[in-house]
Amino acid sequence: MKVFVYSMRDIKSDFMAPTYSSNDAVAMRNFESAIEQSHDVLFTHRSDFQLFRIGSFDTDTGVLTPEKLPVLIKDGKDVVG
Repeated sequence: MKVFVYSMRDIKSDFMAPTYSSNDAVAMRNFESAIEQSHDVLFTHRSDFQLFRIGSFDTDTGVLTPEKLPVLIKDGKDVVG
């Protein structure tokens, strides 16, 4: 099975540890939910955060395939909530 690898980027620091989702829509929903339910810097400075797809992982073969360049999935400034 192929899953996709995502990383949130804080534009004032760096990329964060990767997470996995079945597709971009699920990853976007999780990112939006994290911002909306946060009571810290993720909520108060949402425009500092972006979600990128950075690759895919095949759970059958163990092969991790990176994107040539990170693909922007959602910008925190566009999350309303």
